[in-house]
Amino acid sequence: MRMRKKKNLDVRFAACADVMVFEPKQLRGKWRALFGNDNPLHLEIGCGKGRFTVETAAAEPDVLLIAVEKAPDAMVVAMERSASACLRNVFFIDIDANQRPEIFDQGEVDRIYVNFCDPWPPKRQAKRRLTHGNFLKLYRKVLKEIVQSSDKLFEEARDRKYGIMPTLRRLQHCDIDTGHFYVQVVDYLLEVTKALIPITRPAYEHINNNHEGLTKEQIVDLMRVNDQVEAIFDKINDMLRTKDFSDLDMVLEMRDKLFDTIVEAIKSQLRRIHSNPSGSTRAGVLYLTILNETKTMMLQSRNLLKSQQYFLEAKK
Repeated sequence: MRMRKKKNLDVRFAACADVMVFEPKQLRGKWRALFGNDNPLHLEIGCGKGRFTVETAAAEPDVLLIAVEKAPDAMVVAMERSASACLRNVFFIDIDANQRPEIFDQGEVDRIYVNFCDPWPPKRQAKRRLTHGNFLKLYRKVLKEIVQSSDKLFEEARDRKYGIMPTLRRLQHCDIDTGHFYVQVVDYLLEVTKALIPITRPAYEHINNNHEGLTKEQIVDLMRVNDQVEAIFDKINDMLRTKDFSDLDMVLEMRDKLFDTIVEAIKSQLRRIHSNPSGSTRAGVLYLTILNETKTMMLQSRNLLKSQQYFLEAKK
């Protein structure tokens, strides 16, 4: 059904100018400047009238959310909803989804939402559907960028470990404890980045080879895990930035709750296997791999944080 044209559209757009980005290409690689920090950046493609947009932005005030919408009649409603909610972490842009590489730099977006986008039902408009092959290629490119980023992190951590001897030689005899904790920091950093590879590479290969996707239940479970992981890393980043480790026990509690969530997700998968033995084996293996490697990564992250605390205290 075609949306009715809104009255006074230009006037209403002008009233919401503060939340609209008119030259998005100029912000490529610099989107976080809108928020003034390095917090996560999420992208919603096809925000419509903005109900999901506003609810999500309100629930995650520390996340910068960029909402994309081509229909001005819908976008103005979304912007008015955002303004009414007094949100400061959501901005709107008027672009086609296939322009994403021109608007956002490689690895700049942490999460992409695609909810109720325009279906473009006529066959002549098939290329405009977000499920068209052209867009699927774009999604593969995003996943490939994530793989490349995780590989780069691992290589940098590995190089740091292999180059550790010159640093240790520069330490004075009285700095033995400092050197010991520095070695631990480097080791745990390598382990954290190493745990990313068994997550990103299999996920990309799974999609790139057109294997059957995850089920709705698996996706919901992984999103729940992802939200908890994101919250933990936000806390870790705050502690590292401020060098205040008083909330270390809180990180441990958050990690334990995450592990409980992972255990329940694995049990749910086992129940699904028993109830549906013919389900996708590849998708099931990928799902379990992501859960187990996430647990490994979080174990090493907490160790890394603790070693960094000891290292900084030894330097005093």
